[in-house]
Amino acid sequence: MRDLPRNALILLSILLAVFVPFVSSGYAELERAATAPSHLAAAGHYQAAASRLPWRADLYELAGHYFYHAEAYTQAEAAYQKALDRNSLSPDGWV
Repeated sequence: MRDLPRNALILLSILLAVFVPFVSSGYAELERAATAPSHLAAAGHYQAAASRLPWRADLYELAGHYFYHAEAYTQAEAAYQKALDRNSLSPDGWV
């Protein structure tokens, strides 16, 4: 019984060690997208961020916009579809 708090703390530490870098890399992708040299590069960064930050499904729509402006229409459609599937497609995403 005395080991329960200790084991819980160890488990929490392990979970944090796994998830904190994953989430922080998602936010780093957002920063890279803002400074990307091309629409295609920005779209890739937004898509990577969206996959690492599941509560930010709106990033799939942003990726779709940038793919669209880069004339990568197949990738834009796939990104817009992911946003639609997650109920985060705004009226701007209906192209």
